[in-house]
Amino acid sequence: MSPTSGEGQDSYWEQQQQQHDQQGGVVNAGQDLAAEGNHQPEEDQWAGPSVVEITLQRNRQGYGFSIRGGQEYRNSPLYVLRIAEGGAAAIDGRLLAGDRILEINGVDTTNMRHADAIGIIKRGGESLRLLVEKVVQQSG
Repeated sequence: MSPTSGEGQDSYWEQQQQQHDQQGGVVNAGQDLAAEGNHQPEEDQWAGPSVVEITLQRNRQGYGFSIRGGQEYRNSPLYVLRIAEGGAAAIDGRLLAGDRILEINGVDTTNMRHADAIGIIKRGGESLRLLVEKVVQQSG
């Protein structure tokens, strides 16, 4: 079952938010993804924050990413939580866990509820346009 739909969504995201809070707000996406065998960013890929527009084409496995955050989670910005193997995001390769979602299909995500973001994504049709602030990778 996907954490972005169906039963158990609230408890899943509450658990994710608690884990995030316990880690002091730090998203340690690389370690989580390595354990699950999902796509990871290459070392030193970005020198600093940048904003990128990414258009994904839905495939049989959907868009292939899950999100976290939203107004109901202490007004946390929306972030990419995971990239699913074989999904459109993994095949495209530009969207990464930890990227901050600024817009979904032209709709600003500032103060957006998590459920509203999921609704926009689900109604995206065959393609989805995201404006994201990329993960900052540090050298070393």
